[in-house]
Amino acid sequence: MGTKRENTLVVDFSVLPKRPDASAVQKFMYGELKLDIADALNIQFHNVRNCAYVEMVDAATAKRYFASHHLQHTMQCEKKDYKIPVFVEDEAVNVRIHDLPPKTPNKVIKESMRPYGTILSISIEMWKNYFPGIYNGVRVVRMKLKQLISSYLTIDGETTLITYRNQAKTCRICGQKAHPRQKCNSSTSRITVNDPTDAEKVTNDENSEQTLPK
Repeated sequence: MGTKRENTLVVDFSVLPKRPDASAVQKFMYGELKLDIADALNIQFHNVRNCAYVEMVDAATAKRYFASHHLQHTMQCEKKDYKIPVFVEDEAVNVRIHDLPPKTPNKVIKESMRPYGTILSISIEMWKNYFPGIYNGVRVVRMKLKQLISSYLTIDGETTLITYRNQAKTCRICGQKAHPRQKCNSSTSRITVNDPTDAEKVTNDENSEQTLPK
């Protein structure tokens, strides 16, 4: 298990089609976040996650920047504006909900996801490459998980794909561990289908694979 980061603000540039250079990050930090250098102990660019970690002097300072700046500012990339998530590194994960209609209310999503953990925020993801700057309909629920989530859930009558980092993939038909390229022999769906008739609507499809404030 890795060393836990403490009192750390995450400025998430992964929503952008390409990585910003250091001068653009500096401009965003000072110009938009109004970063007071006296508040920061360490600033680190993370190459894998494409974000900046800002270790603050204490937890209260990190939470203050989060409360003031999460999804409140944009950065331009390829002539499109992208809202930049800013949050405290707190062992939460970004759960992506792929297939819901755009007008599905966030309160409906909250009620469906509440059994799986504590919900911190809900946002809508943007296209990064094919249609840059346009919302792609994927809801991003940042939450602290208390139990694992299956790869498919039924939310507001819609069967939707769920993905998040280190997720144990499950079969859409039987709800058990995914078995790609193998026919599922289950005749009924044991996934989180709220209406038994929904089992007749699903098919044997194993192929599965930033932002607006709530």
